[in-house]
Amino acid sequence: MKYNFLKSTSHNLLECPGVFDWDGMDSKRHYKMRYLKYSPAKRAKLKLKNSDKKINYTLNSYGYRCSEFDTVDWQNTIVTLGCSNTYGVSVDDCETYTHHLQNNLDIPFVNLGQGSTDIWFQIYNSIELMKLNVRGVVLQVPSTERLTTFHSNNETKNYGAWNMEKKFLKVWGGEQNLIQWNLFGYDYIRKILGDKLLYSFSFTTANHLPIDLIPQCDKGRDDSHPGPKSHKMIAEKIEKELVL
Repeated sequence: MKYNFLKSTSHNLLECPGVFDWDGMDSKRHYKMRYLKYSPAKRAKLKLKNSDKKINYTLNSYGYRCSEFDTVDWQNTIVTLGCSNTYGVSVDDCETYTHHLQNNLDIPFVNLGQGSTDIWFQIYNSIELMKLNVRGVVLQVPSTERLTTFHSNNETKNYGAWNMEKKFLKVWGGEQNLIQWNLFGYDYIRKILGDKLLYSFSFTTANHLPIDLIPQCDKGRDDSHPGPKSHKMIAEKIEKELVL
């Protein structure tokens, strides 16, 4: 069966499937810049967390951080959607909130999070999920300052704080337009998923949306994305909110 999910944004896509040591902002180059300029003794003295942490990114043939799609019983599976925070940049496979939910609830979960993406990336994949009659969806809403553009062969280009120059934001129409675009997208995804949308939240974007804001409480190896404690806390929060 062919799956029409959007093309993965993983830096390891061309080598998938496989298990990888680095991905996204959690790169070996950035790691060296952050930690390896210090000696082990200096790192210990400065209490630099995660400085020697080993991380596995296990990706399927499509570059998603989950089992091969053909092995998934979609009708009995809950899917997590979101950006790099759901994908789990800078935390190990077993530390993502998707993994915690599957272990704690003893229900199949699939992680379809993809780095650098916006709400409209999630909308496209939601349409595909409805075709598969998935059991349910947990949605992590990405930041407002994101824009995904769509191209042939399910490819996308993703713009955000990492590459969005002021002139691009000006062409787009300003921050308020991005907020409205995000709000419209969230309303649209609720209509698409209906009662299959089991829970939605954000790490960064909530003031204009009827969702929970769950601030991260620690950082992962890249010293930016949510760390292991944050993922565990999110899983515990979601468990209390899910009605299955």
